[in-house]
Amino acid sequence: MNFLNLQDFIRRPPMIHNLSQKLTTTFIHHRIIDAEDREVYIYSFELLLSAVINLAVVVLLIGLTGQVAGGMGFVLTFLVLRQSAGGYHASSHFFCILSFTVIFSVFLAVITFLPPLYYLPVILGALVLGVPVIVLTAPVAHVNKPLTGAERVRLSRLAKLTVVVLTALIMTGWYLAPGSAAPAGAALGLLTVALSSLAALYQKRKRA
Repeated sequence: MNFLNLQDFIRRPPMIHNLSQKLTTTFIHHRIIDAEDREVYIYSFELLLSAVINLAVVVLLIGLTGQVAGGMGFVLTFLVLRQSAGGYHASSHFFCILSFTVIFSVFLAVITFLPPLYYLPVILGALVLGVPVIVLTAPVAHVNKPLTGAERVRLSRLAKLTVVVLTALIMTGWYLAPGSAAPAGAALGLLTVALSSLAALYQKRKRA
């Protein structure tokens, strides 16, 4: 495999790309979609399949560690907040899957070996670091999908509201169930979004 082929393998993993092509061809054959939209649907199926793989990774890792509450708290907070706050986007489906797998694995390792006694310091630390970053930076748009002024204002307000609601839910969750890993997982999910936003801003400055 030469360097150019390796780059294409990383950018568009053969399994995902080939399956996306087959699905698109099937849809075209049955006249569900138009042939001229082929490339658009191939890319859309690649996104969908990447999301499915990420979900499978989540289920597998949660199953292996048994961290259902913490894992669900992390994933739900991450997904909800990313919708308005934005953040870093990997350059390929391969790196998207890889980066999420690494991040989620590190999180599960932390939450598995962290005694419940330390949940509150972790929660407070994650919120103190993460909330201001999201409030000040959201939304961080993808370089290929710029936002209009109205969209930026709307998403900024939504991100701030989401952060306030999540913070209240996290602290309430810890107060009601201090031994549960769910509030700690949610707080670390919030912090991950904040770090993702900082990474995206750093990436933009490097390109400028």
